[in-house]
Parts: sequence; C-alpha cells; structure tokens
Amino acid sequence: MSAPSSSRTSRPFGRLLVAAAAAFLLLLTAACSDSPEGNLVADGVEDDELPTQPAPTTTVPKECETLDPPVTAEDAPEVTVPEGEAPTALVTDDITEGEGPEVVAGDDVQVQYTGVKFSDGSEFDSSWDDLSPIDVTVGLGGVIQGWEEGLVGMRLGGRRQLVIPPDLAYGEATGEETDHELAGETLVFVVDLVGHCTPVAGDDTTDDDTDDGSDEGTTGDDGTETTVPDPAEDGGDDGGDGDTTTTEG
Repeated sequence: MSAPSSSRTSRPFGRLLVAAAAAFLLLLTAACSDSPEGNLVADGVEDDELPTQPAPTTTVPKECETLDPPVTAEDAPEVTVPEGEAPTALVTDDITEGEGPEVVAGDDVQVQYTGVKFSDGSEFDSSWDDLSPIDVTVGLGGVIQGWEEGLVGMRLGGRRQLVIPPDLAYGEATGEETDHELAGETLVFVVDLVGHCTPVAGDDTTDDDTDDGSDEGTTGDDGTETTVPDPAEDGGDDGGDGDTTTTEG
C-alpha cells in the first residue's frame, strides 16, 4: 500500500461544520477539530459550495459519548483489499462490534477512517494522518451514499470495513473533465466510530403537557439545546440505489 497522500484534494467529505455538526462539537467533552481540507463532500460539490442541511423541524435533546481513552496514531488500521472481483453492491464487515446503541439516521457521529482503491490497494486518504476525525449527521446527504448506508448499525468503538462500488461513491468514469478523480473506482474504507450522539429518551413536552405548536427547542440535561431534522421532510434518499451485503467479522 502506498504512503498516505500529502494532498487533501482527494478526501471525499470536506468540512461538515454545518448546524448539526456544530451542535455535536458543543456536546462532546473531548475537543474536536474541523474536518480536513479537501473535497470529501458528496460528488460534484466544491469546497466553496458545501452542502446545506435542511432546516430542523424537530428539536430534541441528545446525549453524546466519545471513546475513553481516545484513539492514538498507533490504533490506525491496516486496510486489505478483499480477494476476488469488485462487488457491485455495498459490502460491510464488522471487524470490531463496539458497544452502546446502534447508529441510525439522524444521529451525529464522529469517525476516523482510511480509504484505499480496490483496483490496486493504493491509499488515497486517511484521517489518521493527523488524528482529525470527521463529523457526520447520518442521513442528510453530506457524504457519499456508501457511507450514509454503511455507517448505520455501527456502535461506539466499532471498526467496520466498507467496500463501496462506484454508483455509491463517485459514479462511473465518463472521460469528461467533470469526473471526480475517484470516478469509476470501487473504494475500500476501514472506519472507526469514535463519537456518537443519540436522542435522549423521554417526554420532551412542557410540564403542563400542553403543546402550543411552537418550534422552540428542548434543552437537555447539560443545558445545551440541540436539533435534528425531521426525516419526513429531509427529502434525501433513504436507501440508495445499491443493495447491501453484510458479513460478520
């Protein structure tokens, strides 16, 4: 596997410090840095055209957890390309199961990752280079579809391998100048879930059980107001175009 690239231009997710990610940072007890430089956002979005998440319509308190102790550079994984032909559907393989609630759409997560090309095993990016995980609100379309689907079901401390075909990553190569540099590539990621925010269970109505129809937020136990979007008004793709194959590690 080649040495990590010194350039961040191939990173598929970009700066995701939009409203929900900012709320995630406020709630975490550990300090978190901005997402690294690059165009790791969904395909076709430039750094100065970052995706805007829909305005939240439902306000709920969230409870956040991070790994303790935090990961170090020595924890970085080795990524091995699976044998055989490149799959045509998303393949997930849990290397480490993790603990706690499973990730579902609407959750805020923090992820360390390394990505390599299925075709030759060369590494195109890794957040482990500078220990700068990225922040994702699952289900809002801020990252490639293979991640949107592949992160669901993970637990804090879990490590999962994702094998993502082109149609769930950067599309097929067309030969046009507009092609992403990873167009046509099947991608292999190993992702580590190092932070997870989930809605706090319980009734968030007022003390007199009266609903006045207002859109005011609900304050959590730590006094911080956080929001998540209403999936019914998200408008995003809830399943992608590809099938998903899950294997046990």
